[in-house]
Amino acid sequence: MLGAAGVELSYTCSVIASSYFCMSLFQSLYFCTIDLILYTLLLYGQLITGFKANRKWSKILMIVIKLYMLVDIILMMINPFKEISISYSYDEDSIMPWRYVHKFPYEMHLVFSYILVATFLFILVRKILKTPSIFRKRYIIILLGISFVVVLNAMYLFIPNETSIDFSIIFYSIIGLFMYFATYHYSETEMLNAARKVIINEFGYPVVLFDYEGKFAMCNNDAKFLLPDNDIGDEYTISEFVKYNNMEKKISDFNNDSYFKLLVNVDNMDKNFRCDYKVLRDKKDKEIAKLFVLTDNSLHTDIVTGFYTENKFKHDFANIGENVIFRPQLLFLI
Repeated sequence: MLGAAGVELSYTCSVIASSYFCMSLFQSLYFCTIDLILYTLLLYGQLITGFKANRKWSKILMIVIKLYMLVDIILMMINPFKEISISYSYDEDSIMPWRYVHKFPYEMHLVFSYILVATFLFILVRKILKTPSIFRKRYIIILLGISFVVVLNAMYLFIPNETSIDFSIIFYSIIGLFMYFATYHYSETEMLNAARKVIINEFGYPVVLFDYEGKFAMCNNDAKFLLPDNDIGDEYTISEFVKYNNMEKKISDFNNDSYFKLLVNVDNMDKNFRCDYKVLRDKKDKEIAKLFVLTDNSLHTDIVTGFYTENKFKHDFANIGENVIFRPQLLFLI
């Protein structure tokens, strides 16, 4: 943000400068701040993406970048006194009366700048391709913002225009603000909700989640048949859900875990489910969510007798209490 402000301030001062020397001085400061901001942009890209190149070559490359940046800054600061990098021609018909007359050091400055930007974009695109789609939004925002500024700047440099004003400068602070929020204030809730939906959809059986107040939070695709409408909002309550699925007599208390058999009509066919109702709590034993999980009851019962299978009996028996020991002899006697 400070770098973007420095770029905009120095460029603005060069536009309103009353003398050639002041304009040239502020332009040189502008070019120097561009070097610094692009170098920090490269470091930022490595930090936010976790990019780690070959240690030996990356160290050599960073040394080369620092040395050239130092040389470029020195040349730019000498330029107002002796124009060795860039000079300016007067154009009384444009808003910015001074137009750039490129010299070799300035052209190398442009090459250096675009190499740094291209490297940053390469690191960012590489990160996007390796990141699951639900987590890509923060990187795509940064990519589009930087690309937009670069395109505007390239249009100013290489396409003749009447105003001779670099309008990309306006967006430096705006893009910097977007980058700040994408880095430090990115909505983790939104990201985690997207991840949670993907995970729940991979369960393979119906799952419905309500928040601690009993308001609808989410469900997976397998649970759509349990809802009256696919477009229900967060005002849909757990009481309405229980009533719609004829669970009133099955659940007497929303504050305690329970499980029961549930007969549901699916595609005009009655299907038996085992419904597990779970109250999720934090470390302080406060309710944070209420969860319904339905599994095919045929997986837990014998098709002929309707009795629970041995594995299911062991599972439920073990949940009665930690001090209860399952003894097959007792099952045999029964």
